[in-house]
Amino acid sequence: MLTKKELGFRIRKLREKSGLSQHALGKVLGKSHAAISDLENGKTDLSVTELLVLAKCLNTPVDFILNIQTSGPEIVFQLNGNTVNEVESKNAKIKVSTNSQTFFLG
Repeated sequence: MLTKKELGFRIRKLREKSGLSQHALGKVLGKSHAAISDLENGKTDLSVTELLVLAKCLNTPVDFILNIQTSGPEIVFQLNGNTVNEVESKNAKIKVSTNSQTFFLG
């Protein structure tokens, strides 16, 4: 889980990447320039409603803003006859393909 300071840093970077000023973002969220500064410095909280508006404004999924990984890495390997190479990975979706079928494990 992100701290308020980490979340604020992510919001600042996304805002800057989008080319928005703190003043412009504040207008969208109904907050002052100073309130956006406090948010980006981890001094204040963001409501769920504000988070949804922010995500839409920045054209960024909420899970990305919150740094939530929605799926693990995908590992792909091929079957050689009846032999499967062993792959070990935590939180991974494993895709096994033969010439005719694809199986997802995990």
